[in-house]
Amino acid sequence: QRWRASGIGPDAYSVLVNVPDFHAEIWRNGAREMRFRIVAGNTQQVCDPQTGRLEYANATPQQSATMTYVVLNPMSNVPSRIVEEELLPELAENPNYFEEMGFERYTTSNGIEIVRQLPGEENPLGRVKFMFPNPHNTYMHDTSRPQYFQYPVRAFSHGCMRVQDPLDLLEYILRTDGQWEESRVERIFERGQETSITLNTPIPVHIQYYVVRVDDDGFGLARTKADRQS
Repeated sequence: QRWRASGIGPDAYSVLVNVPDFHAEIWRNGAREMRFRIVAGNTQQVCDPQTGRLEYANATPQQSATMTYVVLNPMSNVPSRIVEEELLPELAENPNYFEEMGFERYTTSNGIEIVRQLPGEENPLGRVKFMFPNPHNTYMHDTSRPQYFQYPVRAFSHGCMRVQDPLDLLEYILRTDGQWEESRVERIFERGQETSITLNTPIPVHIQYYVVRVDDDGFGLARTKADRQS
């Protein structure tokens, strides 16, 4: 029933993220081309002031969207909630915290002040992010904290999906799109400036929550890691 209710269709080429399995897969022409670990949204609960109910504020949302571009050396625009809850307390203890971690205050063209983190080793988006515009503003990206991939249950993010081998995924996507040029990518990384590459062929991305799946041998149903923990 969850599969029928999803946006998954007869895509010849797509990305499937299964949140409780903490893995993502690339499917092409009916065959699985890649399978890799992800870190998904954490299980922190907060009280909604309007409803009075506890909610998973950082849960990775289920949705279907379309990957249209990738960004190398990404800057990170920090959501206001994270600024208030996490960054400002650090700044109160250390006045140099923003400078040390590469944060800057930036005013947009419509006059809104935001906090963003410049490209670099401390940037939580790492070296690349994979963009599929959506109302939740969640996406897949590299990470500055690869240690979390060693855990079987990888619920540590604020909602986005961190990718274990992002450069392998980048090469696969650009090579399939006819845009892979290793020397060009290396030059972009060396410059350290945020650079976007638009895909010639957009890729459907389906982020779903399946607690069972067919195992790798095609027999029976394998319970996901999250289900085994419950």
